[in-house]
Amino acid sequence: MVPELLVNSSPENFHNGHDFDVVSDEPRANEWAFTMVEPTKLDEVWDLVREDLAHVIRKTGYGYRTERVYMAILQGSCSLFMGFMNRGHVATVVLAGATNPLTGQNELTIVSAEKDDQDLKARVIEPMEVRQRCLDSIEEIARGMNVRRIGFHSTRRGWLRQAPKLGFRLREYTFVKDI
Repeated sequence: MVPELLVNSSPENFHNGHDFDVVSDEPRANEWAFTMVEPTKLDEVWDLVREDLAHVIRKTGYGYRTERVYMAILQGSCSLFMGFMNRGHVATVVLAGATNPLTGQNELTIVSAEKDDQDLKARVIEPMEVRQRCLDSIEEIARGMNVRRIGFHSTRRGWLRQAPKLGFRLREYTFVKDI
């Protein structure tokens, strides 16, 4: 579980579905918040994030269901985070921590669902900036957990170009065969 000290705020402070203390109606340019959703508050945001996660499942074909993600968050084996920029929900991130049985090192696996690039651009938000902000927040969390490695899996070839720009390196190719 991610330490509470890294939580920016809780979903009970949402204002119109956004996690900000509203001082004025005008958002500051590229205002960012990355918020952990406590399992007890999951029902309050589930309708908002379920479609994001279902989108990832459809695109990747990994074969798991949103219901399993829901249960993993409730049971504490995964943590749910929501990213907000300019008071709008722009990313859903699920972090799954585990100890690598071969190395004994703690690792975090990232399941991320950003809003569609066209949707972000329509709101004058650069998709790569959202990715970088999410990654910066995840790295801060990982350091707080004494995690030495973060990683993600993808079925999208575009990540071969994008991942190195974010500091990732290719570790392995995975081949599967249905039988």
